[in-house]
Amino acid sequence: MKYYAHYDRTSEMRHLLAEHLHTVAQNGQQFIPPTVMFPSLENRDVRVLAKIIMFLHDIGKYTDYFQSHLMEGKTSQLSSHAHISACFARALAEQCLDHIPSLEKHVWAFIAYLCVRFHHGSLTLKGLFSDELWTVLEQQYVNIKQKWHCILKDLGLQENVDFLQLPQHVDFGRWRSDTRHFLHMPQHMKGRLRRDYWFFALNYFFSLLIDSDKLDSGGVLPHTRQV
Repeated sequence: MKYYAHYDRTSEMRHLLAEHLHTVAQNGQQFIPPTVMFPSLENRDVRVLAKIIMFLHDIGKYTDYFQSHLMEGKTSQLSSHAHISACFARALAEQCLDHIPSLEKHVWAFIAYLCVRFHHGSLTLKGLFSDELWTVLEQQYVNIKQKWHCILKDLGLQENVDFLQLPQHVDFGRWRSDTRHFLHMPQHMKGRLRRDYWFFALNYFFSLLIDSDKLDSGGVLPHTRQV
């Protein structure tokens, strides 16, 4: 089965999802100079976090719900993709940044979550969580988990250790009660964890994603399978 990121019914233009994710990730990496770093986040970690954000920003498009929406025009709450993608990005960021101090690691992972969740709109820390959103996320998650090996094959990541077990780290049961590291993170970032550089870092990573995503979606970038 082929999975698509974009499809134009008029022109019959089809953009493969795996190509889009690889291209966005690689292109964005080229715009990170070796001088960019933040407290607790060295340049190599900046590059890791940026790759996670860019490579997973559309992973939710692998759901059957999104593909049906794209190819057949079937639209529902389940066909959305940004929020479930954000959850996978947060989970992988926590895995890959496990070597930095715990509380700051969770903030960086939350920044990844925000960038991906809002990459079709504007960044915000307000009204992030509601009871009804969990039902949608859980159904999308089940669909992705069931076909995870097919997704890894499509992406060429069948032997990538970080990705093989990734669905196991997306734990909505735990996240729904995690006030310290997830639900109340906006308040923590404005309170006891307040740092001026969170604002600049969030906008930096968000800008990298938006720029690379729009360039590739517009057909400007050459496609690649490397990430």
